[in-house]
Amino acid sequence: MNSISTIILITFFLSAASSFRLIPTDLAKCVNPSTVKELNVTQYLGLWYNIAADNLVLSTFQTDYCVTAEYGLRSDGKVSVLNTQRDGSVSGPQENITGYAYQPDPVAYPGKLKVHLEGGSPGEAPYWVLQLGPIVNNQYSWVIVSDPICGFMWVLARTPSIDATTTKTIQDYLVSFGFTISTDWIPIVQTGCVY
Repeated sequence: MNSISTIILITFFLSAASSFRLIPTDLAKCVNPSTVKELNVTQYLGLWYNIAADNLVLSTFQTDYCVTAEYGLRSDGKVSVLNTQRDGSVSGPQENITGYAYQPDPVAYPGKLKVHLEGGSPGEAPYWVLQLGPIVNNQYSWVIVSDPICGFMWVLARTPSIDATTTKTIQDYLVSFGFTISTDWIPIVQTGCVY
């Protein structure tokens, strides 16, 4: 199955799970985790490097080479999404997918976003911001992203690598949400990438 077909299936699954409150127990590491209480969208925009992801992400719709996400502000107030990765190696063919994200209720639940990826299912999937790093140069420095059952996990940062102290801080947060570092923390290869 190619990565675009898999994205369609996963987006559909997450849309259905969030819409109908389905909780597949073999995927759920948590149920309705807390999300950030504040999210300044402007400080979230820009280029992010994927530092780590869990096995479900890597076995379904993302490679582990040179993965980035770039977010911008659209004229309709939604956030534009451009996800880029290399297939098979740091010099493999580049793959891109575009879409948009938005906060359905930015006041009550600023960290609970919805995302739609072009070529995915017609619905929208949950994109939950579980934790944000400190603000550096007027941008959040790192973020933990998951969903209502912690079935998927991404760690994004503003740089292609993070130091040991930041890694430990993020991993401690992940454990508090129900993730297991030995199985859920899979580093994304960013060394040698041409972006």
